[in-house]
Amino acid sequence: MAKLDPFAKRRQRVRTKLRARGLRRPRLSVHRSGRHIYAQIIDDVAGHTVAAASTLEKDARATTGAPPGASRPNAISARRQRRSSSAMLV
Repeated sequence: MAKLDPFAKRRQRVRTKLRARGLRRPRLSVHRSGRHIYAQIIDDVAGHTVAAASTLEKDARATTGAPPGASRPNAISARRQRRSSSAMLV
């Protein structure tokens, strides 16, 4: 068996934990790069992304106080998820 790179290990670990929980609720996935934050709400049962937001979007850039766009993608993706369905996040 080949040695897994860190991204493959993380993916395998997340998928294993999701299978253990039964995949009942959508999950929030957040990726932070050096410059931007990306957030997705993923429905693993249906196999698609319910909502997504990032600091690349115009409405996420208009912030005050915290670093530019620090928590906006999560709030925006949660708002979009609420519009599309009433399911809770993991």
